[in-house]
Amino acid sequence: MKNKKIALIPPAGIEVSQDGFFNRISNYFKTTHYIDTYFITISNEKQKIKNYDFDHHIIVKDYNDLVKYVKKEYFDIILHRTWMHRYKFAGNLSRDIKNVVFYIKDWMEEIPQEEYKFLFETENDYSGIKQVFTNGRIILSHYSKAYTNMLAKKYNVSKKKFIFFPEYCNKNNFTIRETINYNPNNKKQLLMAGGFVPTTAPKYLIENKLFFDTCEQITKSNIIIDCYLLQKNFDNVFNVNNKLIWQDWLYENKFNDNFNIKLGTRTSLTIFHKYDFAIAAGLKYNKRTLCLANYTEAVVSKIALYLEIGIPLIVHKRWVAIAKIVRDNNIGIIISNKDLKNLNNIINVTYDEYKQMVENIYKFRNKYTYNKKTMKPILELLK
Repeated sequence: MKNKKIALIPPAGIEVSQDGFFNRISNYFKTTHYIDTYFITISNEKQKIKNYDFDHHIIVKDYNDLVKYVKKEYFDIILHRTWMHRYKFAGNLSRDIKNVVFYIKDWMEEIPQEEYKFLFETENDYSGIKQVFTNGRIILSHYSKAYTNMLAKKYNVSKKKFIFFPEYCNKNNFTIRETINYNPNNKKQLLMAGGFVPTTAPKYLIENKLFFDTCEQITKSNIIIDCYLLQKNFDNVFNVNNKLIWQDWLYENKFNDNFNIKLGTRTSLTIFHKYDFAIAAGLKYNKRTLCLANYTEAVVSKIALYLEIGIPLIVHKRWVAIAKIVRDNNIGIIISNKDLKNLNNIINVTYDEYKQMVENIYKFRNKYTYNKKTMKPILELLK
């Protein structure tokens, strides 16, 4: 019996530095002995290829060569990771290659096309996402069933085409907090991984100003927030040529003792053990901010990182998909808008309560990995 062959294509064919999905899933595929993986990228002088643990790394010169290669080689599954500003590429792929499995990230369905174009200076995503939903074999996403049912109705496709598939943990990244230093009497320290966006966009389209104001409010309550950015994003924020668009954040970093921007890492996760809680997503809800209609229905990728670290989460109750995970497994604290005024007391749990949350994370994350059960939507396509 021949091995099954899977082609994996990153967003627009180019590896994206902040995306940890391929790193995590490559570790799973190495545990299977009947699947050959082909990571296919388009060559780019600016691109730094990471040494993912796939069986083969195929480099093609452009989109046409990519399509030609995939058509020439027989693959049991073609899995394409895609997200905003790369959906046109994905749409073209869905047109030129049949039966592609698409793994989408964010899609702001609620923002009118004209306003989307004003914000991002492009509207290509709209035609691209329509092609993806129409032509895709299945659509994997981190969105709740309620949200994907809405998308299915909007684009007149079957609800069954959409499958919940968040970014799961990699057991190789699990850390154990040998000493839990949490003390209810100490000043609380919150971790925010994955960065933020400039405060220049309209507040009714993107949550940038809302999140910034929330951070400001929390730190005034004598709570520390440390934001960790990966190297590329860190350099972008501190680039003197970009100072104007990042001034709000840079000002807080320099003059607010309770707010810090730090250089993050994908390794050495034990540096995060000193934090009491991790910010799972936005901590304040405003129904007028259009992007929140989809953000609140998503299980964002940083959840996998926090579970790998072993740190309890703080999430707003309106982030329903994440809040359900936190509530069902008792791995953190769920808050509301009004709780922000008294956040110190809300998160001031006892040491025993905190320790129990950490132990619950250790139990839960063993299931929240890439395994036969979570990979079922993909593995079934190989039968």
